[in-house]
Amino acid sequence: MPGRPLFALLVAALALAAAPAAGSAYTISAQPHVSEAAGSVTYTVSRTALEAANPTITVAGGGARPATPGADLGAPQPATLSYGAGETEKTVTVPIVNDAADEPPEDFAVTVSAPGATTAQTTTTIDDDDITVDVSPPATTPEGGTATVTLTPRAASARDVRVDYATVAGTAAPNADFTPAQGSVTWPAGDTSPRTVSIATAQDALDEDDESFGLLLASPADTLSAPAATITIADDDGGVATTSASRGDVTPPRLRLGLLRTSGPRVTLTVRCPPAERACRGRLTLFNVPSRRASVQALRSERRLAKATFRLAGGRSRRVALPLSAATRGLLRRAHSVRVRAYAVTTDAAGNLATTSRGATLRFR
Repeated sequence: MPGRPLFALLVAALALAAAPAAGSAYTISAQPHVSEAAGSVTYTVSRTALEAANPTITVAGGGARPATPGADLGAPQPATLSYGAGETEKTVTVPIVNDAADEPPEDFAVTVSAPGATTAQTTTTIDDDDITVDVSPPATTPEGGTATVTLTPRAASARDVRVDYATVAGTAAPNADFTPAQGSVTWPAGDTSPRTVSIATAQDALDEDDESFGLLLASPADTLSAPAATITIADDDGGVATTSASRGDVTPPRLRLGLLRTSGPRVTLTVRCPPAERACRGRLTLFNVPSRRASVQALRSERRLAKATFRLAGGRSRRVALPLSAATRGLLRRAHSVRVRAYAVTTDAAGNLATTSRGATLRFR
């Protein structure tokens, strides 16, 4: 029966030709790079005409600098692809989180998998669009002189860069010892030239200790080398000058901040003055962390949400409440979940000034 082996071989060859090749049931388009400011990146997932399974899509950090799902990118949308009869292509979108951190490029992998099919995968690099602005305060400013804080971007940006500032009291008092100031400094795209913030100090005839105040700094989209600058006014009146150095205390107060929590119409946190200090006093300011993907338009740029003052003895702790206005509560409730950061500007009994911050993601109902 010489025809039977030949017939069996023909049947086997036809079966092999009809079966999809291993590893070729699904493919995913390559997207080597995406800007952090893009908002999302879209991939095309193709399948062979005979593949019946619906694949799942997963993302994970990869490469030398892995991106973090949830922080740098969101979950794929959709997570499962459903093909109709005759369909061979579907798209999947991965959200990209645009934060204000100046960081290196980060990688993530998108994987397509289905029962009985070989995995398909592609890797994408998120190119950061943020820069760091260096903050350089003066060493000291003579009484009656002008304190100048210099701000310098480390690199050119493809967009405008903005830094907001506001003075805060320390041992130096506003109006009596310095002229309060607040405003913004802006660099157009591509500009890295230094900019300055100038604050006038007052001349008096009092023989007093050197005094200090702070300049709070914030950027809606970029990173600052320091969230505040300490400015010291050097007294120039008669007598022997007494400074924090001559008193022997030159250590900034290292205030400890506890967890941020919501409590009705306010946000609360615990502050602790170090035991080595005689006393701590200062101001707490709460800001949202801006995100261009925020569901509420007003929270896509930085806003001051609340403020409060505190005073406590060394080694003691106190729960501080930051009251939220009705309008602010409305914005936060619309957003439901908001990333916030509290900044503390603290002065100790010797006049040393320091800044501390604490961040958290809070839910508002």
